[in-house]
Amino acid sequence: MGSNEAGYNWLKNILGDDYTVKRVRLVESVLHLDCVLSVPRSGLAVICEEAFLDGLPEEIKDWDLIRVSLDDVKRLAVNGLPVNSQNYVLSYNLHNDNRFIQTELEKRGITVHRVFFGTHNGQGGSLRCATQPLKREIKTTKP
Repeated sequence: MGSNEAGYNWLKNILGDDYTVKRVRLVESVLHLDCVLSVPRSGLAVICEEAFLDGLPEEIKDWDLIRVSLDDVKRLAVNGLPVNSQNYVLSYNLHNDNRFIQTELEKRGITVHRVFFGTHNGQGGSLRCATQPLKREIKTTKP
């Protein structure tokens, strides 16, 4: 298990009272939350509902949910990379073409960019595991 109560407590302590941190318990076979939940945009999620021990968090129960199975989770199908609300990078490999998720996202107006990701998937990681966050500074001019 990669995510646990110690991680929840750490994050809660780091963020302080300005944020609400909610613990989400997952089945033991799941390493991290991003293996069972991806949020391409507010109100839309790719999710494996059966991985959540206490059911879906209240915050997303009424969202448009693209549901996948625990078998899909084992193949890291959910571990895609939302770029913005209109673009999503999705891996595929010899064991999982991820066409179901691609089709469902495209039905909702999201452009899916497919990337072959065979070796990394076999080692227990996927796109989100192989990316680094960017800090973007937005420069504005005063009127």
